[in-house]
Amino acid sequence: MPNFHILKPFAGENIFLCFGKLMVGPRWLYLFTTFLLIVVPLVWFISRIVLDVFHLIHMSIWVFLAIDVVVVLVSLGLTAFTDPGIIPRNPANVRNGKIMRPIPYVYKIYFYLKWCDTCQRYRTPCSSHCRICNNCVERFDHHCPWLGTCIGIRNYRSFVVFVFSVFLLSISIFGLCGYVLVKGWSELSDMQRFMDFAHENVVGFVLCLYCLSASVFTGGLFTFHVHLIMKNITTHDYINAKFEHLPNPFDMGALKNCTSRLCTTPPPSLVVKEGYLVPEDVHPEEMFNYGGLYPQQTQLV
Repeated sequence: MPNFHILKPFAGENIFLCFGKLMVGPRWLYLFTTFLLIVVPLVWFISRIVLDVFHLIHMSIWVFLAIDVVVVLVSLGLTAFTDPGIIPRNPANVRNGKIMRPIPYVYKIYFYLKWCDTCQRYRTPCSSHCRICNNCVERFDHHCPWLGTCIGIRNYRSFVVFVFSVFLLSISIFGLCGYVLVKGWSELSDMQRFMDFAHENVVGFVLCLYCLSASVFTGGLFTFHVHLIMKNITTHDYINAKFEHLPNPFDMGALKNCTSRLCTTPPPSLVVKEGYLVPEDVHPEEMFNYGGLYPQQTQLV
């Protein structure tokens, strides 16, 4: 591991917690709201449904549900409290107003790098500046309004796991509530009993509608991100049609794309509470590639 020194004080909008060990986005209330949207229905489900039908459902279903809940909460925490891949501001190649423009060469395609006035640096081909967090983020996907933070190279994998696990949790609760309601309906003999049953099981009806809506949303979102992963592009690239009329130099085939996005170790964070970290042995012409996305296939020309 290289030695690091502080480049300059941190200037973004992110908030540090636990003496700088954790980082959260500036809109942390959105994260708290999302947490409540998950935990409150879950507690409601356990207290009003599970205790009544626990003996009717096979134990393996409850074990799967418990594991899924743990995965949801852990992936939520990893996504929300991890540095998404913030790139240091004002690197050493900006001196006396003379700008050295690096030109990355990726798979036989030259990229014209955009200058970021806020961060005073050239952006790498897959990075973008988030106006909410006020930082350039490597392999910027999007700013998630549900988690109040950016999704980038360092927390994209946990974000995908979070979306998929919430989808599984929603489908599971919807199925169990539906089973309870259908079983209750089948035992009714007249309309009066049906009205009494509906009044007694209003929680089940509400949870069914809530989880059905959540499963449709998260299922569609997960499918969309699977499509992006297979093509090795980001949400930002897709919205801006970055490779609509140009070949995508990062597309290595579906299998390798999935491996590179989901199975590789993310680069180390370059941000601490005191400021931006910079390896002491990095040369000025290498400053643009702090995200570590192109260590092998990029060269300066």
